[in-house]
Amino acid sequence: MNEIEFYLVKEYNFVNPPIQKIDSLIDNSIKDCYKKYFHRFKYKLVYDINFTNITNNEKVNSTISDKIMGIYELNKKLTLDRERGFKFNHINNFKIKIYSNLSNINIHYHLKLGSPPLHRQFFIKIAHNLNYIQTHCNNLKNPFHFACRQWYSYNKI
Repeated sequence: MNEIEFYLVKEYNFVNPPIQKIDSLIDNSIKDCYKKYFHRFKYKLVYDINFTNITNNEKVNSTISDKIMGIYELNKKLTLDRERGFKFNHINNFKIKIYSNLSNINIHYHLKLGSPPLHRQFFIKIAHNLNYIQTHCNNLKNPFHFACRQWYSYNKI
């Protein structure tokens, strides 16, 4: 069975965020993406951190990339770096990269993308055809499954 490939579809970028707000930034970005853009996705966190080397006072930038490194995991990583002779200064940049594919797109976001008139007409017609929905939009592997169901429930008379 082939697994569906996920592609980078959205990126949240925060410049110089306070370390105390990392968890709330992650939570808010994930909720925002779920409500507005995609109903299924994966994410990756990328931290660009500024350190000072304690032995020679040299500034060092380091990039840390992880799937789920929130504030707790980041503090553990910074503690290890402190033991290795690096003092944490600040976070230069923090990115949350969202990965998904078009079959997971939120129907309301899809409508805002300015889909071609042919697509809109197609979904309007099937939205009023319960028989079509029950026979052709019943397979979760079908990329139109979620869109068909959403259009039917959204446009039900």
